[in-house]
Amino acid sequence: MLKTSPGPHHVLNHLRGQTLVDLTQVLREQVIEEGLKRLALRTDQVDTREWITGWFDRIATATTKQQRAALLNSKEDWSKLGKMKYRGLEVLRLCHPTQQEKLSRYIICAVVYEEELQTFRSREPKSQTACTRRLKISVR
Repeated sequence: MLKTSPGPHHVLNHLRGQTLVDLTQVLREQVIEEGLKRLALRTDQVDTREWITGWFDRIATATTKQQRAALLNSKEDWSKLGKMKYRGLEVLRLCHPTQQEKLSRYIICAVVYEEELQTFRSREPKSQTACTRRLKISVR
């Protein structure tokens, strides 16, 4: 649906609130789980690692959508993570329940513009001059 819409801007301009959040639910959950895994690998503190893996395990073993949603949005766990300043993982900060719509917009952009983003990553200019030269060529 995202890639076949009249244009990426159409999706971002017309989808709002809960519709946007619902559309990206599965992808947002994947981002949260990947962020928690990364955080667990990144920390040296055993108690923090155990808490993170425990939270992740509770999410993974939830038997209903309601249980999973409650665990993904656990005020206690997010508060603890916030006090840790998300250990510098900006993606985890965006996963906070209050940031759902913002994260959803980022996810849609990442999906819709995947090819373009890959092009930018693979063609990082070696210098500012090279970038300026390319820009001049493209605006002629």
